[in-house]
Amino acid sequence: MIQQMNIYISNRVLWLTLSISFFLAIVGCGGEDGYRDISDYYFPVDDMEEGYVYLYDVYEGLPYTKDVWFYKKVEDEEEGKVFLSAQQYDAGFNVVQFQLQSITASGALLDQNVFYSTSEDGRAVPNESRIEEDNHFPFLVKDSLGVFLSSLVFWDIRDSTEITLVRNRRFLRDTVVDLWGSNTPAIVMGVREAYDYNKEGVLTVESSGIEIYAKNIGLIYSKKMIQDSFEVSFGLDTFYYMDNFLEEIELQH
Repeated sequence: MIQQMNIYISNRVLWLTLSISFFLAIVGCGGEDGYRDISDYYFPVDDMEEGYVYLYDVYEGLPYTKDVWFYKKVEDEEEGKVFLSAQQYDAGFNVVQFQLQSITASGALLDQNVFYSTSEDGRAVPNESRIEEDNHFPFLVKDSLGVFLSSLVFWDIRDSTEITLVRNRRFLRDTVVDLWGSNTPAIVMGVREAYDYNKEGVLTVESSGIEIYAKNIGLIYSKKMIQDSFEVSFGLDTFYYMDNFLEEIELQH
């Protein structure tokens, strides 16, 4: 079971920690085919039957100071499948995004992705995406050369712009992060994204950055540079049971 932790990671502390990161030898760590299982660094799905909320501090680039994600394990007993549902909220507890990920032996596959826009009367309106490539997060990696692709298409309800998001992740290296005085194994993933905005011509916006996943916790830090000039970054503050989160939503509304 996940233990509640009060986690604070500043940009400076994190980059100092990364400066002493190390590579683990792949030989002897992987299986016979040379692949290594990194599933322990993704979100601990089996412990999420009751649901957990991850609260992130926004450092740069977003119009709010907190980013909230609610994760919950979902099982289809008839099909024998396990899913991770992920719902994103802004600091005002307004829904921003919903994902449904299929958890398999090889990785987390993106089954569904919905973005929410705000209508003129203030309602949250869903924008259902068409999933074209579903490799959201790999569990088996061989080296830093393997690239795992996901892509989807959706439409902006405000002006009918067609938006295509192409994202690839790749394993970069192992590291150790200091989470409240405790050295915790972690991995660094490289991420590249391209948004194509198609309306009377195509405008492409690209970004690149890193994500850090701590063992038995999941994503703890993300930083990307958009068009090499605009930074978006955030780090995990804390996580707790869903019931506590619902109580907080009731207080806000």
